[in-house]
Amino acid sequence: VGSEMCIRDRVYPAHLKTINTNHAQVNKDAINVLTNLGVAKDNDLVIITKGDLAGIQGGTNAMKIVKVGHLVES
Repeated sequence: VGSEMCIRDRVYPAHLKTINTNHAQVNKDAINVLTNLGVAKDNDLVIITKGDLAGIQGGTNAMKIVKVGHLVES
């Protein structure tokens, strides 16, 4: 699936397993994964897709564009 998503240069899909229901923390965790992989740095724009129901496959219903290093704390 990941290789199918990488249709453009600089697109890096990353799967994040979490049971945290705090949306701000999930966003922060996702950014941490990307920065640890070395594919995102401060001031990069990142698209996060996720669903309301954690752990349910096929439930993605939200997309958020965030700037690395500028996330709002919960």
